[in-house]
Amino acid sequence: MTMSLKLAMIALLGLTLLPNISAAQASAKDSVKPSVFVVIDMTEDTPRAVGFCADGSNVRCANQAPIPKEDWESLQKVVKNGPSSTQLRALVTAGAKIQAFVLYKASDTRSLTLRETPRASRISSDFRTVLASLGTVKSDAQQNDPIVCLTKTLTLQEVRGTVSITAQVVKQKSDTVSLTYVVTTGPGEHLFMTGNVDADAVRQGSLDSTNAISPKKPTAFFLAMNYAIADLYLPPPDQPLNRLLNSLYVGFMIQADRRPFDQVGVTAGLRHNPVPCLKDWLDFRTVAPYIGYLWERDRVHKGYQQQGWIWGVSVELSKATAWLSDAKP
Repeated sequence: MTMSLKLAMIALLGLTLLPNISAAQASAKDSVKPSVFVVIDMTEDTPRAVGFCADGSNVRCANQAPIPKEDWESLQKVVKNGPSSTQLRALVTAGAKIQAFVLYKASDTRSLTLRETPRASRISSDFRTVLASLGTVKSDAQQNDPIVCLTKTLTLQEVRGTVSITAQVVKQKSDTVSLTYVVTTGPGEHLFMTGNVDADAVRQGSLDSTNAISPKKPTAFFLAMNYAIADLYLPPPDQPLNRLLNSLYVGFMIQADRRPFDQVGVTAGLRHNPVPCLKDWLDFRTVAPYIGYLWERDRVHKGYQQQGWIWGVSVELSKATAWLSDAKP
C-alpha cells in the first residue's frame, strides 16, 4: 500500500471516529442503562431461549429452588412467544447488568456460565485490516422432578463486548443438552468499510460462483467508508419492506491504488437480502450489491469531471486483504 493511500486512510479514521466517540460518550453519560434478561428453557427435549431489554419487573424466580407452577409457566410462555434465536443485540455498555434465567427439571444435573469477552468496534477492526495489509454453578438432583429455576447475574466491565450464556443439563438417561445464547453489547455502530468491485471486474473472475475471492486485485477496486441505516449487529426484520429499509447503507469510496483520489464516488447498497425466503440461498453478509456515481480527477484543469454511474458488489474488508496488499505502484 502506498503512502498516499495510508494518509488517506488516516484522514478518514480521524473524520469518522470523532463523531462516533462523542456519540458513545453522550450515550453513556445521558442515558439510563437498561438491564438485559435472557430466559432459557431446558425442560423440553429441544432447548429454547429468548433475550430482551426490560426493567425486569415481570421476571421473577428463586435461585435453585422449586418455583410455583404459574411462575414457570409464565416464563415458558415468554420463551415460546419470543423469536427463535440464540443471539441478541443490546445497546448497553460497562456497568449494565445481564441476568440469565434457566428453567430445568430438578432431577437433571445443571450448570450455567456467563462469560464476557471484549471486542473492538466494527470500524476500528476494518481500519486495522486496512493497515495490516499494508464460573459454573451446579447442584444435586431432587425428587418429584419439579421445575426449578437457576439464575446468575453478570455486571458488564467492557464498553463493547460479547457475553456468552451457556446452559447445560444432563438428563436422567445421561443425555447432555446444552444451549449457548450470545449477547452483543456496546454503543450503536453504523460505520464500516468495504472493498468495492465494479461489475466488469466481477465478470473478469474476481469472484467465483461460491463468492470466493481471487488473490489478484481486480482492475477496478475501490475502498469505501459506509454508514448503515440500522445498527450493524441488529438482525434484519422478516417483513420485506422493513428488511429492505434496515439493509440500506450509503458510502464514499476512493480508488485503492497509488493515487487514491484520482477517482472518487458515492454509493448506496444493501447489507442483507431483502427477500427473507432467499436469505439462506443468497446471503449478502460477505458480498453485497451496490450502485454509485464516479468522478474522475482532471489533472489539466485541476478538478474533477463526471465519469458516470457504476455498479457492482461490495466485499467484506477482511475477505479482500489480498487486494489491499496488491495496491502498489
